[in-house]
Amino acid sequence: MAHFTRFVSFEDKFNTNLFTFILPSSFLLGTDEKLITREFICRNIPFVLTFVKNGDQLNAFLLHRSRDTETLEMTLDLSVALLCREHFTRNESFVEKNCKFTNKVTLHGRKSFTSINRLCSVDFMDERGNIQCELEIKNLLVSYLTEIQLPPQLINPQYAHVMPSNQNRQPLDAKIDTPSFFYANYEWCVVIQPKLDSVGQLGHFRLFIQRLTSCDHSIKLTYRVKITAGSYTWDPNQEKKLTNPHDSNPYEVNYTDIHGLCRPYRIDRVRELLQANGKFTLTVELKDAVTVFPIIVDPFAPNPIPVPFLDKDQQAWTVEAYIEEQCFIIRLYYSDIFKIPINYLRSICFNITVRNHRDTKTTTSVFQKPVTKYYSQKDTDEGLEISTTLDVEELTERGYLNEQHSVTIEIEIFFSHLMFSPEYSPLDDIVRKQKQQIIRELQAAQNENFQLEKKLHELQMTIQNPGGLPGGSSAPATPDVVRKYYERKYGEKGSSSNLLATIGTNNPSLSSNSNAPSFDAGQSMSNTLPVRNGTVPGKNLTTTTSTMPQPNSANAVRGVQNSSTFNLRNRLPDSIQNTIAMTSQSLQSKLPASLQKLPTSFTQGPTLNMLASKFQNAFS
Repeated sequence: MAHFTRFVSFEDKFNTNLFTFILPSSFLLGTDEKLITREFICRNIPFVLTFVKNGDQLNAFLLHRSRDTETLEMTLDLSVALLCREHFTRNESFVEKNCKFTNKVTLHGRKSFTSINRLCSVDFMDERGNIQCELEIKNLLVSYLTEIQLPPQLINPQYAHVMPSNQNRQPLDAKIDTPSFFYANYEWCVVIQPKLDSVGQLGHFRLFIQRLTSCDHSIKLTYRVKITAGSYTWDPNQEKKLTNPHDSNPYEVNYTDIHGLCRPYRIDRVRELLQANGKFTLTVELKDAVTVFPIIVDPFAPNPIPVPFLDKDQQAWTVEAYIEEQCFIIRLYYSDIFKIPINYLRSICFNITVRNHRDTKTTTSVFQKPVTKYYSQKDTDEGLEISTTLDVEELTERGYLNEQHSVTIEIEIFFSHLMFSPEYSPLDDIVRKQKQQIIRELQAAQNENFQLEKKLHELQMTIQNPGGLPGGSSAPATPDVVRKYYERKYGEKGSSSNLLATIGTNNPSLSSNSNAPSFDAGQSMSNTLPVRNGTVPGKNLTTTTSTMPQPNSANAVRGVQNSSTFNLRNRLPDSIQNTIAMTSQSLQSKLPASLQKLPTSFTQGPTLNMLASKFQNAFS
């Protein structure tokens, strides 16, 4: 048997559940053709994972083990991974999406997804020859579907008067029960009850879910109901959106009462339901069923009074409540902790709420979110002390106390798993090692992505302002949206100082210039204006300096096409002309490789014009 050792439930939008198993070496090296795990529960549905040998190949399948495979349908995404001890990229894994389980299809998986010879190596087997396997189940959707046929007297009330007297006629408001189904280890059914109006005609329907399994506790059921009759679809979620458009939760949360009944729906669209001769399809989408144990405690007793109860697995627990320093304290004991088998541990996820007696719809949660607790075999449990946020004043003045000065607390148990190997083992090191490898890979990819985006940003700034502007004007200021993007994505690495230093290291010609672009680049001097696309906003370049010819603003972006420049050979000495040419070539060689292939007029034109203007002004 493959041992079930670890379990993690993720609170993500996929409702991911991760199960870890140990494949023994006796299966891979022995003669057994089939290996099966112990039954485990995922979102209230029982499954088993099976491995089958096919020559040198290994098959893996997920088998549905529910008591009711006739009326329930399920869809899920699964993935199986055999962990490599050296590196996570060498894991043997497969992924199956949108796997649909019905009464005819009860298993899904992959045939021949890996080689047994490959697994029988030091990369996968530990010193005992065991291999660690991870099963991921997400997007689990459970649906109950059934066809309902209304009796003839509801479709046509006149039919009841012409029925033969020897037939048993049911009243118009007789309840209609659907076939039962099993979910979360309970038996359920859907009840549709017609309701008559004041004249004895069919007025509306009441629809509710009923728990048929008797128990002394409540169930918090999360579900969604839909009825399809011909072209008409009744969905209470659509009606809820009309009254409360801000409520985006499509599911209904109901608590069963002592009779197992949930809060009913009211269906007024009777004529639409009867349009297909009283036949329609009922779909109930089941999301979760949480066992809730209401317990009445007396926190003001001189000595704490233990209150025992049994959970869904018939495990004994004890609850005590008392007041300490004006604070309401709850202590939870696992009474049957000595019954846990040796070399096993029990993982239990639970939450505790305090029910208001005056307003029963108001509850105060003790924890911010459900808590997972691990138990292994001991003689006695020391107990878990829980300090609530309620003090004596809140208990007495806000209606939490009943007539006997007692408080009702509700313990919600989400899951309970019995797992093998309570102690830390070398197989746990594989997960920690692969986690560190993945973190390093992500950090390296993030740094590489940052460098590429930084170079792209530098290239964009260089294209907008290839050679800078005369007069010490600053580089174009980076828009706030770009700066905030880099700061939010890279944190401190996206700041202006780091980027400017990096740019200066990679491109000295840009760092030495005051026009170096940065994410926080703005006005470099109080008397200068930022430059956008080679022009100074609000200023006329032709009137800034009367004695200095300025380059055309369009040429600063598009090169020196149609530019109005003077002839350098007629105005400057040969030595200065050579200096200008060498400076232009030096600047061009320091540009990024992608810019060196641009036209010569694009890279040299603006720089040549500005240098010539400065030299002309110096010699004039």
